[in-house]
Amino acid sequence: MNMLFGTDPKSFTPGQLIKAEISKKRIIEGPNSVNRKDIPQKVRTKLGIN
Repeated sequence: MNMLFGTDPKSFTPGQLIKAEISKKRIIEGPNSVNRKDIPQKVRTKLGIN
């Protein structure tokens, strides 16, 4: 069961990169989509998404 919340919720597409600020109990901010160019090359290499 997928539930979307917020003022204008949109689902993400498969393979899309997202970021979120989280605590041990809940999401604090996000998730938000991220462009590949905004992710450092070293991180993309570790994730296998060059």
